[in-house]
Amino acid sequence: LFNFLACQAEGTDENEIVSTATIRAKCCNLIGNLCRHSDRFYSVLATPVDQKALKNAHTSAAVASSGYPLCVLSMLLDCCQDSDASVRKFACFAVGNAAFHSVQLYSVMAPVIPSLLAALSEEDEKIRANSAGALGNLVRNGGMLSSLFQDIMYLRD
Repeated sequence: LFNFLACQAEGTDENEIVSTATIRAKCCNLIGNLCRHSDRFYSVLATPVDQKALKNAHTSAAVASSGYPLCVLSMLLDCCQDSDASVRKFACFAVGNAAFHSVQLYSVMAPVIPSLLAALSEEDEKIRANSAGALGNLVRNGGMLSSLFQDIMYLRD
């Protein structure tokens, strides 16, 4: 979704170009709002995408090493490390909502925990608030990630 929209924007007239960061931020916001009231879209987020259909698809080393296939959720997790603050803000919002209703996506989201912890030190208060909310939601429905949190905190000390 992110790359498709960005590729579409690249072919437009220079007066109509929306930055790819804006597109990534809007996609993250859309995903966050889709997950806001139920877990209805969770399975769609974790469905593997056809990499041939994506021209510039990439994932961070943490997501790539997780063993999970490229999916909308893995691209969303990468956005938590984006160079653009607006993208990071909406990505943390979306991750929080994608973790709120059930444990369904917890195992896929595990690689984002270090990024969310790092976001707690951001200048932007909304990024800090959204990342804190996302971290809370990742333990809200069960403790399956608790040992991972403890390991990360141990390594940080």
